[in-house]
Amino acid sequence: MIAVFWDNADFSRGVGTTFYQEFSTLNTAKPPFVRDVEAKVRRYLRSSYSAAWTLKITWEKAPVHAARTDTQKTITYQAVLTTDGFRSYILMLYQDGGMQWDYTRLTSTNVLIGYTSGDGFYHNDDLIKRPPAAKYRPDQFRGYNTDLRGLWIYKLESRVGNNYRLKCLAWTGQQQEPRAWSQGLPTCPCSLQQGQQDPRFKSSRHGAGVRCLYDSQSQLLEGRQERYWRPSRQASPSRDQELKLYDWCCNRAGSAHLCARYSEKRPKIGCDGYQSPSMDSSEEAENDSDEQRDEEDK
Repeated sequence: MIAVFWDNADFSRGVGTTFYQEFSTLNTAKPPFVRDVEAKVRRYLRSSYSAAWTLKITWEKAPVHAARTDTQKTITYQAVLTTDGFRSYILMLYQDGGMQWDYTRLTSTNVLIGYTSGDGFYHNDDLIKRPPAAKYRPDQFRGYNTDLRGLWIYKLESRVGNNYRLKCLAWTGQQQEPRAWSQGLPTCPCSLQQGQQDPRFKSSRHGAGVRCLYDSQSQLLEGRQERYWRPSRQASPSRDQELKLYDWCCNRAGSAHLCARYSEKRPKIGCDGYQSPSMDSSEEAENDSDEQRDEEDK
């Protein structure tokens, strides 16, 4: 939870507004606003940073709660939440001269500025320990990590782990559509025995192939077209790149939406229309016999 300026505002009289803008910049060009956010993080936190997602929220001319007739003294401030999928930051900006609430008329002066991680850790900014004349005018004080008036920057996480959602999003965003490499790939055999006897199961001219999974009764469970096929495979995500991608998107990411995106890039297949080589040979032999009889009848 993030407290940019946690106190009671009142928009019920039609004065002031709140709006937001989202920037998803993974595998896309970045607008000037996002580039500016990146520059601030790099400069003040001395960290190499490339944003994958950014959210800007603005509270503009917000009146104090129960303002009644006094709606002229408002506050304007902004929160910018940004992440590269591993590290997350919050930028808090307070408009110079825009924090105008009359704190002498407030029933309580307990504004909060800070954040909590949700696991018991929290940070309250030192400014809120000061008298109301200070903590209700953050636009006039130098912010945390920046030493600039009205600008605070917090790093929100203490540990950096694997973000499998981001890994999956980045991978799916870079993949070709299957039609570019799946030409000529067969359907799966309906049984494991058929597959073991079928010599056609080898990679296509694009290096692609199919993976067919069977149950204990040797019946087909599921098949997929895969972009990179090797004749010798280790059935482990740590040793098989295609299994690793499936593991990211459908197991570790914890998102049905991302698993569906994976399936768009690695389509499921069944055994509809499968014919074993022996059936194909029998049909060819039968056709040859029919042609021979036709010749004899002429």
